[in-house]
Amino acid sequence: MQWQRLSLLIAGMLFTNGCLGTLVEDRSADLIAGAAQSVLDMPIRASRPYWLLRQQPNWISTQQIDFGGAALDRGRTSVYVVRFRTTPAAVAAFQRLTPDYFYRLWAERMREAPRPMTDPPLPPVEQALSLEYRPPLPRNESDTADDAVAQLIALRSGAIVLVIDSIGVDRQHLASAATELIKAARGQQRTGR
Repeated sequence: MQWQRLSLLIAGMLFTNGCLGTLVEDRSADLIAGAAQSVLDMPIRASRPYWLLRQQPNWISTQQIDFGGAALDRGRTSVYVVRFRTTPAAVAAFQRLTPDYFYRLWAERMREAPRPMTDPPLPPVEQALSLEYRPPLPRNESDTADDAVAQLIALRSGAIVLVIDSIGVDRQHLASAATELIKAARGQQRTGR
């Protein structure tokens, strides 16, 4: 009887792994995201694999890198580096990144679906999307008490999609961080790391 339970457990694990696969650390993505650290001037608090756009064809990996977020930091910024095998795959995946998609993905972070923002000017890239949203209020505050706005920037350069989710960092610093991320993504693609 025990071997039957063990067999079922192993079969279940194999099925789950076959359906979901495994998320692996992506050192190349870490290097790309690290390029924003000097501009953001916040420590890296965490780096981990993530599943953003994983269902898209030719997805290689997504790495989430969190900057700041501690009490003494001026804000919090999460950078998601999504790598694809081909540029056409990244183009198709980028088209999924709409305000509704982000709201369905991260509804707990937002009071409502993000809306377009016009500034800051973003670096020249093949595709870009700039959004803003209001984070949820603490339970003891009224809607008029909080004017915090978070920025959500998505960029594509070649076969790499970058998503920057930030609160507490001014827009000019985010634009500069986006420029550094794009430079690093282009460099990584040239060297093929």
